[in-house]
Amino acid sequence: MPRTREIPEVPNRRRHERHDRELPLLLLGTDRLPIDIAPTLRDVSRGGMGFVTDAVLKPGDLFRFKLEMPGRGCVTGMAKVRWSELNPTGMAYLCGAEFESLGWGHAGRLRTYLDPWSGGPSKLLDWSLGAANVLVAFLVLRELSNDPQV
Repeated sequence: MPRTREIPEVPNRRRHERHDRELPLLLLGTDRLPIDIAPTLRDVSRGGMGFVTDAVLKPGDLFRFKLEMPGRGCVTGMAKVRWSELNPTGMAYLCGAEFESLGWGHAGRLRTYLDPWSGGPSKLLDWSLGAANVLVAFLVLRELSNDPQV
């Protein structure tokens, strides 16, 4: 009787939801010289990105990047390659990288690009509506406590 090998289920260790995006991306070495001027972004999250590149990148390699977000500016920073494998054609590498650091204000810019309702004016509106509800409840209770018929 042939034995079958069971493949254990591997838990998803990602902390951030991935978003499929096709955005212009530039990869630079730590010396700021181009590594790949036309890699293909596969997905991006608040914590990292997946991409295809002609550059030979190995797990642990650090690189700089510039990610263009049409109408939102760009996100720049430093990332570390977490995994890399030759794609089936043998012509490019599939890579996953974790963001090590982002430019000043770029984490918020990326967050609002990926999830427009995650912060900014909507959070202020939520807080304002909550405060208004508390104020109305206070005024109603105050009126009821001053009403001699109650």
